[in-house]
Amino acid sequence: MKSALSLLFILSISFQVVFCQISKSYYFDNTSSPFTTSYIEKHPTESAYFTAGVRIDQNSEPYTVISKIDENGNSIWHQDISHPGFFGSVSGLCDIKVTDSYIYTLSYAFTGSPNQTLFLFKTDFNGLIVDSLIINDINGIDRVKTQMSLDGNGNLHFSYLDWNDALYACVVDPSTMNLNYTTLIGDSPYNHSKDYRSLFNEPLGANVLHAFSITDSIKFVEVNSSGAIVNSYQVYASGSYIGGLEISSGSVYAVLNTNFNATSPSDNPIRVLEITSGSITNDNSYMVQHNLVYTGLFIDDNSGEIYISSRCPYYITYKGGALIKISSGSIESENFFNNSNFGEVLLEGNSVIACGLELDEFKECQTEHEFGYNFIRYEKTSAPLTDVVSPRMSLHVNKINTIIASGGNNFQKVGNSAGYEIEGIGGHTIYNSEFLISAKDDMGNIVAPAHTYTNTFAPGPITNFDDYTLVERDKWNRVWIITKELIDQHINAFQLGDSSYNTPEVILNWPAHGDPLKGQVNNLARFKDINSNGTYEPLEGEYPLIKGDYCALSIYNDQNIDTAENCVLYDDRMGLQVSEYVYGFDCSQDSSLQNTLYLYYEVQNASNLTYDSTKVGNFVDFDILAVFDDYVGSDTERGLCFGKEGLGTGPEQGFVILGSKMDNDNLDNTFGIGNGESINGIGFDDGVVDNERYGMTNFMYHNIGAGNTGDPTTSADFYNYMNSIWRDGTPLYFGGNGYSTPTIPARYFFTEDSDSTYFYSTYGIDPGYEWSESGEGNPEGDRRGIASSGPFTFAPGDTIFYDIMYVTGVGSASGGYTSHEALEFNTDSARSYYLNNQTPCGQDYGFYEPFDGPYTADVEELKNIQQDVTVYPNPSNGIFYLLANDKISEIQVFAITGEQLKQVNGNTTTINLSDLPDGIYILNIQLEEKVIRAKVIKK
Repeated sequence: MKSALSLLFILSISFQVVFCQISKSYYFDNTSSPFTTSYIEKHPTESAYFTAGVRIDQNSEPYTVISKIDENGNSIWHQDISHPGFFGSVSGLCDIKVTDSYIYTLSYAFTGSPNQTLFLFKTDFNGLIVDSLIINDINGIDRVKTQMSLDGNGNLHFSYLDWNDALYACVVDPSTMNLNYTTLIGDSPYNHSKDYRSLFNEPLGANVLHAFSITDSIKFVEVNSSGAIVNSYQVYASGSYIGGLEISSGSVYAVLNTNFNATSPSDNPIRVLEITSGSITNDNSYMVQHNLVYTGLFIDDNSGEIYISSRCPYYITYKGGALIKISSGSIESENFFNNSNFGEVLLEGNSVIACGLELDEFKECQTEHEFGYNFIRYEKTSAPLTDVVSPRMSLHVNKINTIIASGGNNFQKVGNSAGYEIEGIGGHTIYNSEFLISAKDDMGNIVAPAHTYTNTFAPGPITNFDDYTLVERDKWNRVWIITKELIDQHINAFQLGDSSYNTPEVILNWPAHGDPLKGQVNNLARFKDINSNGTYEPLEGEYPLIKGDYCALSIYNDQNIDTAENCVLYDDRMGLQVSEYVYGFDCSQDSSLQNTLYLYYEVQNASNLTYDSTKVGNFVDFDILAVFDDYVGSDTERGLCFGKEGLGTGPEQGFVILGSKMDNDNLDNTFGIGNGESINGIGFDDGVVDNERYGMTNFMYHNIGAGNTGDPTTSADFYNYMNSIWRDGTPLYFGGNGYSTPTIPARYFFTEDSDSTYFYSTYGIDPGYEWSESGEGNPEGDRRGIASSGPFTFAPGDTIFYDIMYVTGVGSASGGYTSHEALEFNTDSARSYYLNNQTPCGQDYGFYEPFDGPYTADVEELKNIQQDVTVYPNPSNGIFYLLANDKISEIQVFAITGEQLKQVNGNTTTINLSDLPDGIYILNIQLEEKVIRAKVIKK
């Protein structure tokens, strides 16, 4: 009976065939060559992929970077191969080729014309160099790219162009890494194209077919293993240059570009040639929706479908690229991926695979920007996830469209432009905003792991330093964006027993757990534990817990940041781990919520130190439509600071601290301005003891640049600014520039008319006039400041909860209200909903938890399935037996991600998975009248 129940349990969780649509980035530091992109090859036997590109270090030296990626886009390893002494700015990768035994990469490096050099590296499957070959030419090698192919005898073929426009085919014995032959296949009269990856080849039986663009044609040269030309021809293709080459069913296919610098899609339509027996048999053009350059081609031999990869023209730097499917003579799909330059496209079974170069110009404290690759994988009949899972992701909440980053530094766009945009105003309101914290340690030393305009924090939970490798960082260097709708669909699919449901990547890879063996805490992001076993199991219907209708989660810490002292000093690190939830509500009943973004932070003290006088806050750089035309101000009663146009004609952008920690004192603290009191916090004078939370206690504007009132750079600077103190220890004074004219000490900058009742900012003293930028006659400029909350004690093991919101006010002449009045109204509404824990649409501010379980919809189906088929033993070491009432005609074996691994035809009662790695697999068992799906576990 026990074994029968076990079988029932296994079957009860076996019907979710998950095909995970992957659109995920992984990163290496520093810049990349502007002339390279990323190339990808599948492992011959494993479900893994190898990608290659070139990165440039701080000394402008190039490295070939080889990465092994699993089928879900997760990094397994990265390996650098140095090209010492060469200029990175004009170096690049040509191609990668993977055999049963080795990985081969071909790259070029440059010291100045005409000293180009080709490097062929042979590495093992750990990326370690086994052998290499350097290829030079007496005339120098020109900067063009070349494909690599293996002929029928296992020899590597590629080509190069010298500075005299002579084109050579090379044949290399990969076992010895000897250059066996160099054959002239094109001479200078051809006027060869030197544009993007212009030299192509494809295996043709025992030979290799080389193709290259010339003045008005494309020339094809077939070369054998001895380097001899055995066939050549050319076809007329005036003004067109090869972007990809493929051989299928006896025909040669080429995708062509007619304009590498197109300014509109019509300037460069897709042109596909089919060439049979040396003559063009089909020449078709297809109009696209995006402005593209075509870089790769793949033909599905079974269906004849054409797959094309692309990138934007070079003058549109790293805007993105598309993966295009042509079927039955027309474009079936054109999937555009932002910030992804594709070099080639593959088809594996039913999966479209590609790898794109991604640029993230967001500055780190040590490196100016990062480059990485996007791993794209999706079912060819589906609509893929085109928003790449990345360290910086777009979040569109109602009227707000912005960028959320993985390290607490939000809103800044690639290209270093303002990224907090509001629909309907024609632009942006914030350039950058980031989480800050400062304190005094148990020795009285000031600590503040803080920078501005940089990713100060390291992605992921606190990890043992030896375990925090580049691969480990890749795992966490992302943002998880999810919606309430997606969670509802997940619950409904399991409740209904929908076997066609594909679990979304963000639910499947929700960061519920860390790895204790790496020093990470076990429980990270919240989830619904339906079976109460402490383990997140999305394939059994468990789901993430989020706030709001739209939510973006990032996890970061201050321990695993760059170990260099000039990043964040060791003494300034506090041992913090942060979970940041960015969320909003879809509620049309109050327009204030359409203009409000909430943030909720869980900040854990994972150190053994008690921190005193702790402040939390945020740096905000306001850019109201433009950079240098702004003023700032604050509102004491609302806990609000804001930016506005100096002329007062544009929108206003606010930042509000809703609540942070306040130390318990066994009192119901009074609403007021004294010690332990607040006029903009939570829980004051409400009859409840120790439920109080501070609101905004300080707001400090500072100038741009150095000096006592300039940008903060040290931990002491940040601590002072979060306590309304200038860099040299001078307190903020009310009036003037807040520094040079000592008057009344103040908590807030430019309170305008907001503090005429309590005089909270000036500690109860009436200064006698309103303080504003316009009143002081300040010139408009680039405004930024720091708003903070505290102080409080932060003990080891404590987790503090910190809530803020960003609110926008847009005036209306016809409505008779100004932008500032709209900001005040929206702030009051959005804040009151938060305090009352309910929006006018009925949503609350807690974690969304709509279903407690258990799932019951498939009980009857389980009975029927057990009657139809039984799989045993399960788990097993690879041999599974099947008992069925009907004849089994076919069994298909799938990976948990949906990739078909094998197929067994005919009446059988045994399936052998011994040749597959340990793991979970799905069996599609074809009976006479139905298909039964079962999950099996090999271990």
